[in-house]
Amino acid sequence: MAAPVAGRTHDRLAFTEAGYDTLPADTPTIGDLGYQGTPAIRPRRKRPGHKTHTPEDEVWNTGIKQIRWAVEQAISHLKNWKILRVCQTSGSDP
Repeated sequence: MAAPVAGRTHDRLAFTEAGYDTLPADTPTIGDLGYQGTPAIRPRRKRPGHKTHTPEDEVWNTGIKQIRWAVEQAISHLKNWKILRVCQTSGSDP
């Protein structure tokens, strides 16, 4: 994998620049709606002309939300560790 990209880079471009588009097809990757056009698993948008999701789309989106919530909680927990905070701010290896 390549080095991280700048924070202002669009999700779709960052996905490609970081090399995630070269992962094998059976490697699950989860993203948000900014990853349209990639093989990432993402929430479904409302169908054109509809004001609500179909029941199937609601179930799909709920599953994606639960997975993303767990990942965000894990990342948040890691950010509380002092060693990671020191490495992040110093820019050097521990």
